Amino acid sequence: MTRLSELSFSDLSREQQEILGALPSGGRATLSGPLSVLIRLPEVCASIRDLSIRLRNESRIDDRLFEIMVLTVARSWRAQYEWVAHEPGARKAGLSENVIEAIRAGGAPPTFEHEDEGTVFALVDELQRTTRISEATYARATRLLGAESVIELVAAIGFYNLIAVVLNAFEVPLPGDQRAPFLEP
Repeated sequence: MTRLSELSFSDLSREQQEILGALPSGGRATLSGPLSVLIRLPEVCASIRDLSIRLRNESRIDDRLFEIMVLTVARSWRAQYEWVAHEPGARKAGLSENVIEAIRAGGAPPTFEHEDEGTVFALVDELQRTTRISEATYARATRLLGAESVIELVAAIGFYNLIAVVLNAFEVPLPGDQRAPFLEP
């Protein structure tokens, strides 16, 4: 169920269409996902779009690590749409089905193949659960990734929390016939 009416690309103003045209997914007949909400405030949507493009397309963070971060944030919010949108990218980036399923299920941390993967998961999971990063986790992350990448990772965590909040608050429906990865509360 959604809290907002469905929007078609043709329903949008020229300004709104131009904002969406700058995104790879722009120009679809019907809007979905967080853009179906955010485009209703064009000035906010444009800023979020720019940050999204920067974090996603110009990131110094490896795709594997980026997708671990997004899935971990999606799991913590049980953000159905965010998970469904990123699960295929996680596979494409090389994450195993076991890792993806372990993140989705919660509970015991996944068994990672590489130290940087486990470190990113630990940092994101710790920050989501405790609202802090321990000194040990921070030291390990900066040693493996570098301080600038840790700053970028934390900024991306904040961004994907924003997206999860928008998706959950407005009950944005899953695209097509996708099944919800998390049980409803």
